[in-house]
Amino acid sequence: MKFLPLDKFKLVFLTLYIVTVGIVVLAEIDIDKDIQDLLIVLTHLPAVALVIVLWETLWVAITVAIGVVMSIAFHVAVIYDWNVEKFEPLDIGFSNLTLYLVGFMVVFQRIPESALPFLFTITVLNVTFWDVQPFYMGVSTLFNTMVLAYVLYRICNPTPNRINGWLVLALIIGIIGTGFFLMDGNHQSKNYAILHSTWHVCSYSGLYFILRSTNREGIRVPRADFTTDYTNILAYSEFKH
Repeated sequence: MKFLPLDKFKLVFLTLYIVTVGIVVLAEIDIDKDIQDLLIVLTHLPAVALVIVLWETLWVAITVAIGVVMSIAFHVAVIYDWNVEKFEPLDIGFSNLTLYLVGFMVVFQRIPESALPFLFTITVLNVTFWDVQPFYMGVSTLFNTMVLAYVLYRICNPTPNRINGWLVLALIIGIIGTGFFLMDGNHQSKNYAILHSTWHVCSYSGLYFILRSTNREGIRVPRADFTTDYTNILAYSEFKH
């Protein structure tokens, strides 16, 4: 596990942002709404590193970038109370699609082709039933639980195909980010924007570091290949002693 300059920058920025927001919330410091609104938009910038590590698989990098744009559009719509119902389903659809894509790239050595109709169908359903929170939250929770089970298994059973240190770091960041997500309340809550902005930083950072676990040589994730051969497609091989 070797920290490259981008890794160090992301980790330092993440730590400082979490500590700062924690102090603000615990000390009950009032932050102007305009500043909070600005932060909730600017904290999409950490996604740039996510796009960089995915660049070898260009269609995934572009899909993630579109998702970031949709998220920014949704939050701007909320800030100005303008066409929220039009942008929210796109934000939900692309945000969850990003999670699914990253999950497949981490769990599989080569992605099964059957994943493509799943990704298409579940994204259409998420966009269609965006106002049925139990549906998209339920599917997302189930999928993320399966990825979590894989990560925990990988941590307990090391493989040369995945770097456990990055997996552990991503897991810790994910837990912290989920805590902020559950605390942010609704759009009218006093500290909604600043708490949700922390979720942005944690989620993009967690996805970045979990993808870092797939490459021992550098920043970028190896190009994702698809296969119809469903034998030995997981990142499965154990260390030989």
